[in-house]
Amino acid sequence: MKLKMTKLPLVQVHILLSSSVLVVFYDKTLFSRVTLHPISAFIPKLADAIPKWMWTLFSLLSTLLLSNSVHTGCALSERRMASFTNTNVPEDVTETVGGRVLPFGSFAFGLNMKSSDFDLLCVEPGFVPRQDFFTSFVEKLQAEQAVQILQVIEDAFVPVIKLVIAGIEVDMVYAKINRKSISDKLDLMDPTHLEGMDVHSVRSLQGYRVTQEILSLVPSVFSFRVVLTAIKHWAKCRNIYSNKMGFLGGVSWAILVARICQLYPYTTAPVLVDKFFKVYSMWEWPNPILLRIPEERKLSFPVWNPNVNMSDRFHLMPIITPSYPHQNSSFNVTASTQKIMMEEIKHRHSIIKEVFANKTTWKKLFEPVVFFQNYQHYVLLRATAPTEATHKEWTGYIEAQLRHLVGILERNPDILLACPSLQTFPEKNGLSTTWVIGIKLSPNTKSLNLNPDVLTFV
Repeated sequence: MKLKMTKLPLVQVHILLSSSVLVVFYDKTLFSRVTLHPISAFIPKLADAIPKWMWTLFSLLSTLLLSNSVHTGCALSERRMASFTNTNVPEDVTETVGGRVLPFGSFAFGLNMKSSDFDLLCVEPGFVPRQDFFTSFVEKLQAEQAVQILQVIEDAFVPVIKLVIAGIEVDMVYAKINRKSISDKLDLMDPTHLEGMDVHSVRSLQGYRVTQEILSLVPSVFSFRVVLTAIKHWAKCRNIYSNKMGFLGGVSWAILVARICQLYPYTTAPVLVDKFFKVYSMWEWPNPILLRIPEERKLSFPVWNPNVNMSDRFHLMPIITPSYPHQNSSFNVTASTQKIMMEEIKHRHSIIKEVFANKTTWKKLFEPVVFFQNYQHYVLLRATAPTEATHKEWTGYIEAQLRHLVGILERNPDILLACPSLQTFPEKNGLSTTWVIGIKLSPNTKSLNLNPDVLTFV
């Protein structure tokens, strides 16, 4: 069967990306004092076209997944078609079975930067076995020369396939919907599709649904995109951009920016950046950040509700996703990481005041943090394995658990603060990786025994 790939959906994305290039970060009539130092000069540039690696990626997927009603040139493999025949699926269904491959996260927001990774959602009908995505489909990917690195994390909270293609990191998640076919007209934002869906599919689908919901709730997508670019760049420069390490991830930062855009719908980008730091420097946590009133549905999926769920009452910085089932996107935040982020936000707000007073430039806002100058004491965690394949799995597990070690350390009465470095230190042999956690001790501490804490983590 000859495969034909339609480019229409990608052309639509291309239009969004092209519009994001027309970035004007300042209004000369309002901020003439700072026009000599526009913020756009100090943040990553947004690309003005869809990169070649994206076409390569979709072309690759289109040869591995089969469908006559493709939305982005995706289709099911011949091997999977055989499995459909074995499960007694009618021929008219196998011929019209649709699959969709949809971007979400930064790329879907229009933040097409060189340093950005790429998140993909693969959607298939309910009778397709989930195991196929993590077995036969993975085998197909491994056979492709374009795939440089491949890691399958099937037992993660959100199961994912991680790969690198054309030098770009790509995360692929999978969801199956209880339908006989998936057409390009299927509205994935319709919550009725969640009925009877397995929890892993719901979690995977949530990334796409949250992205689309945020875009629909901000008064100006253009302003939101520009400000989010600045905030993400600042967070990365200051070592506070990582959900798995206990800080905030991309979704949380996007929700925070979206809320500011809602509160100040008619202001320019520099003012929105200023308001971001001003509002959150004064925010009284754990009052939640909400883009909309959470909706109630008679489905069995857990939702964030501190009035019902005891564990939700202990969340330090609740940032609630706008689509059902509503979840706290920042549940990994610890006492130490919250303190670090709040100190950063307050300090950066004072810098922005100097920018508007023409005492400094936007460059100071994005000064990178020097991690090893901020701490005098460190905890080193090293993971080793006999083979590279085992080491990849081992390091992935350690990174997912590292925030728990931070939580254990900060509960020690002699430790005031525990901050993980987002930089890892792998050895050249590919068999060992080291993580570093900086700690600040209380002034009266003369000696410290961390063996009980470390043993608790191990």
